[in-house]
Amino acid sequence: MFSFVVSILSFEDARNIHQYLMFSCFLSFLIAGVRALYLSCFKIEKIRNSLKRSWRIVSSGESIGWDPVSGSWAIRDVIGAFAFPAQSIKRGRLSAEDYAELPKMLKVILRGLGLCSVVSFLCIFILLVIGDIVGWEEVDWF
Repeated sequence: MFSFVVSILSFEDARNIHQYLMFSCFLSFLIAGVRALYLSCFKIEKIRNSLKRSWRIVSSGESIGWDPVSGSWAIRDVIGAFAFPAQSIKRGRLSAEDYAELPKMLKVILRGLGLCSVVSFLCIFILLVIGDIVGWEEVDWF
């Protein structure tokens, strides 16, 4: 089946598909970043209050200012912990009680953002490697 599809596509068609995939992955990564910025501006206090026992993620001594940059740095650790919660709980970064008591919708949003960021980043990297090997993208790795 794969060889049939490859035989139908021309070199230029494959290049266009590669560009569309690259754009889609980049757009997904950008949307996840904008959503994380929204969370850091408007939902950081709710997240901080819900994760009281998870002091390694959002410490109470850490000053979170009103600017978007400091809030996004604070939310970055939370999204990273929620991307793979079982590992975060096992390593002690996230409390199992906090994870269980977090509101369901907020938990879904944080896990979705974490997984979307990881998958988008990996897809962009893989597509860059493929494009560099084939000659569609000129990437200087070193």
